[in-house]
Amino acid sequence: MTGLGLVTPLGIGVETNWTALLKGRSGVGRISRFDGEGLPCRLAAEVRNVHAEDWVCAHERRRADLFILYAIAAAMEAMKDSGVRNAVAPDCIGVVLGVGLGGACRASRRVCSL
Repeated sequence: MTGLGLVTPLGIGVETNWTALLKGRSGVGRISRFDGEGLPCRLAAEVRNVHAEDWVCAHERRRADLFILYAIAAAMEAMKDSGVRNAVAPDCIGVVLGVGLGGACRASRRVCSL
């Protein structure tokens, strides 16, 4: 069984993203995560409206980088999309995910504020 899990600037979940694509929506907007004043470009494709409390307890949210919270949300969405939760024992489930440049903002606080 396989499933897809998407956490993107267009939204969370396969159906939300697909609908946005079909409608021609863009995930690009004004930067909201930090003060972009003084930058040559103040537009970005940010992931918005992610409520990490839907996937991770408060203790883990405080300890995790934002990209990890997105990865957990995407993994949970993929499991939901696959239907595996009810068909397979929990200890027999694996998730493969990829993240590029994760945690880079920790090293560059002048631009990012998590």
